[in-house]
Amino acid sequence: MKVTVQILQSDHHQSERVLHSFAHSAESLRVIKESLWAVFFSNAWPDDSDAFRVLSNEGTELCRWPSRAGDIFCLDQLAA
Repeated sequence: MKVTVQILQSDHHQSERVLHSFAHSAESLRVIKESLWAVFFSNAWPDDSDAFRVLSNEGTELCRWPSRAGDIFCLDQLAA
């Protein structure tokens, strides 16, 4: 499984700017979630970021934080 993570800066969700984007390949969503969690809570996460989203290899948004009903663990909502 391959996903793209986009770290965003948003203006109250009216406009967004991609600060950083990286591709991640893993055998499962659990591994992707653990990697994302580690980056989110590291010094590598940009200070001016206030959102992120995870896109499938096809470009479909799998989750977004903050979201309408999610949190940092939004990948829990996807099939295990």
